[in-house]
Amino acid sequence: MVRRVSALDLVAGTALVTGGGSGLGRAIARALAEGGAPVALVDLLADGAAETAQQITKAGGRATVIPADVRSSFNTRLQALVTQG
Repeated sequence: MVRRVSALDLVAGTALVTGGGSGLGRAIARALAEGGAPVALVDLLADGAAETAQQITKAGGRATVIPADVRSSFNTRLQALVTQG
């Protein structure tokens, strides 16, 4: 079942996108930002995530870069972001 998401749904919190520095992750992050969601870009390679963040902010969105390897133990900064909602 496909559920359509309204802009009101997207501004209620922050979208956490892993791999947001390139490829599909970048496309998802940009689409979420275009829908009004603030986006936290989590990527092992901070340069790619920073480039995505720049694209989002240039288009009027909000983005934060969190350089992290999600394969390793859960990063403290990520834990704080998830806990804050």
